[in-house]
Amino acid sequence: MGKPCPKYTAEFKQQAVRLYNERGTTYAEVAREVGVDPSSLADWVRRADASTAPPEDNPFKVACM
Repeated sequence: MGKPCPKYTAEFKQQAVRLYNERGTTYAEVAREVGVDPSSLADWVRRADASTAPPEDNPFKVACM
């Protein structure tokens, strides 16, 4: 039995991170707006910042079966 698919899509996470970076506000404010937990958004921002992929690539893409 494989891992379950993530609750949020890679595109959703990428857009949430983009919103956070564009606004320069708090995790809590953006998280409330998009309907996620602030700690999840903070984790996504850290993962995106740590990614070595070019900015146009989505660092959250994963294979899901």
